[in-house]
Amino acid sequence: MGRGRILKLSLGLSQVQFRYWLEYYGYNKSFLQFVRLFENQKSNYYIVEWYINQNNFRDLLDLSKIYTGKKNMYYVKKLVEALEIIKITRSDNMSFLQGLSNKNIIDNWDTLISHSLKKADNIIIEKIEKGQDQLIKSRKELGATSWFVIECFELPENYFAVMLEEGHVINYVLLKYDQTNDEFFSIYESNINENDG
Repeated sequence: MGRGRILKLSLGLSQVQFRYWLEYYGYNKSFLQFVRLFENQKSNYYIVEWYINQNNFRDLLDLSKIYTGKKNMYYVKKLVEALEIIKITRSDNMSFLQGLSNKNIIDNWDTLISHSLKKADNIIIEKIEKGQDQLIKSRKELGATSWFVIECFELPENYFAVMLEEGHVINYVLLKYDQTNDEFFSIYESNINENDG
């Protein structure tokens, strides 16, 4: 089988073509890592959400055409059923926010990372570093001029868990990305003191 045909194979629970799996999850994964993604419900949900958002659609009939190549009432029925399931499970996907605060974000860091979809790409990291003066509320210490991103993880619903460093100080931050306006908002930050703005 040629490379072109392999890239067009529909894989995973969601039957998304392999080329889109590569585009979304990256080219640096092993075959075994991809097999795990194919079998993971959350991985399938996020790739389908990403794939659908690449296309404009007005209603579920349009959506069925995006997904299957033609308008298909059977798929509309399946999409309605899937949306009902998503409503029920979406709160589970967002459980990492429950009880989170500036004071306990460090203690809950591993829980945040366990909800990670993937490591954020360099474009996201650059945006965070460039916009840090508006995003990061913690004061810089010992003459430091910039925070640097050490780790950045993409979470469900456009949240990002970001570990930053300036000199010897580590700051754990939860950010929300607004795709429409292409901007980040700080939600929680470990190093905020009462006097920080």
